[in-house]
Amino acid sequence: MKRKLQVRDSGIHGKGLFTSVDLKAGQLLGMCKTKPSRGASPYTLWPEAGDPVEVTCNLKYIKDHLINCR
Repeated sequence: MKRKLQVRDSGIHGKGLFTSVDLKAGQLLGMCKTKPSRGASPYTLWPEAGDPVEVTCNLKYIKDHLINCR
């Protein structure tokens, strides 16, 4: 899947993560690379369990309402 994901300018806001193939509901796009967060930013995830983390890979450009932090 990694090769099929592209970071491009978004018509909604800034940059976005796009794909050239159809996705199935619930399909895994990849594993987030993260580091401990030093404060809130647009790329901070707040998992239900644990401390906030900063996403450091291209998955940070996915629209946040689509992220499942489990």
